[in-house]
Amino acid sequence: MAIRPIDLPSGAGLDYSGNDVRHFAQGDAVNVPGMSNPTRNLAARDNALAAKLNEVVSVVNNQEQFIPLPVIRTTVPPGEEIIVTNYRIPAGFEARVLNAVISTTPSSTSAQLNVQYSTTYGGMSGTAVVTVTPGSEFSGDVNFYQTGEFIVSLKNTGEATLELAASLMLTMRPLGAEGTLLVGSVIEGKPGKVGATGPPGPIGPPGTGGAGSPGMVWRGNWAENVSYYPSDVVSYTYSGTYGSWICRAAHFSNLGFNDPQTDLVTWQHVAFGVIGDTGLTGPTGPAGVVTEMTGATTSVNGTFRPEAGYVGHVFTDGPWSYTGQVAPLPQYYVGLIQTYYGSTGGNPGTQRGIAAINGVFFAAFAGTATITLPKTLYGAAADYTNAFINCMVVPQGTNWVYMTGSGTFSTTFELRKPDQYTYEVKTTTDAPILSAIHLMGVQPVFN
Repeated sequence: MAIRPIDLPSGAGLDYSGNDVRHFAQGDAVNVPGMSNPTRNLAARDNALAAKLNEVVSVVNNQEQFIPLPVIRTTVPPGEEIIVTNYRIPAGFEARVLNAVISTTPSSTSAQLNVQYSTTYGGMSGTAVVTVTPGSEFSGDVNFYQTGEFIVSLKNTGEATLELAASLMLTMRPLGAEGTLLVGSVIEGKPGKVGATGPPGPIGPPGTGGAGSPGMVWRGNWAENVSYYPSDVVSYTYSGTYGSWICRAAHFSNLGFNDPQTDLVTWQHVAFGVIGDTGLTGPTGPAGVVTEMTGATTSVNGTFRPEAGYVGHVFTDGPWSYTGQVAPLPQYYVGLIQTYYGSTGGNPGTQRGIAAINGVFFAAFAGTATITLPKTLYGAAADYTNAFINCMVVPQGTNWVYMTGSGTFSTTFELRKPDQYTYEVKTTTDAPILSAIHLMGVQPVFN
């Protein structure tokens, strides 16, 4: 604490009591009642003494001052150094380290209190000024440092986490001052107004984090002829027991010599148990889907619809004939034989079997006719498509012509696929042609 200057009361004619005198203030009239010459002389003497004492106080307060620098008690991991404060030396002053000491919890000599000096502010390192360790005390540095800063750090040089406590005392004096009185820190005036909140400071560097003890290292099932090290953990089962074990000493594994069952010093339990009783039988699951393969032969129908110029009849067996008269244009059903091999159930969208159709019918016609393949709507095993079912149109009395797709021609018929479920047959002559129409093929069946 600095020495406050003397402030004598003034004001002629006022009774201050308490053995004080009525001081003669400058500007007061000389004829103030009750102010005799001796009283005025005493007031003058007091003013002179106060002025001289204030001169001494000014000199003392501007000599070297104590600056106690607080250092927060800090936990420091092994091998880490933490900066606890940066103390800036004000412009117009110089400072030195007067005293420094450090201690640890638990007691250890593996710690340092380091003070460095830098000509800038906010740095992380500088020129070493002081290094002190537990059990020793630094005092009396004669070197003064001017504009810049002291960087104070705590360092743990050991292998275990320590709690460090430190004390640091600086002194400071105006530039150009000589000698020292060491009478305090700074002059303490009246508290000033609260300043405005400053902008956020820059983001600090990432912390180093604590250094915990090494964790376990999982190595899976214990195995022979393997190198194991402390903190390795393995799984090991024997004689109806099971569990995990942690290694306490480095070794090369050997069954019957240093396995977890044999060597309980090298290996120690982490978790241990025995095989429990068999649990209760669970409820019966739902019945599965029947997937037996079955075979069946049935009759199915396709259709034959002439569009123009039809003469005669459609026959499914011979002999055949036609009258030469134009007949109505109905849709005729033509019988085919279907053979199906597959399951009676299955998952939706999966194949459950195959189906084959085969058959021939006869027709005498001229122009165009449409053949529609059998569908499930009318009892077939599948919606048959011309991708799997072939069509042959054979004029009777000539060589057979095998026609399977769009653009296939003969001198007698044209055959095409207007969509996937139909064939279209067109004669190339105006006269009716008696023909045999064959449908045959094998197609997969899906659910």
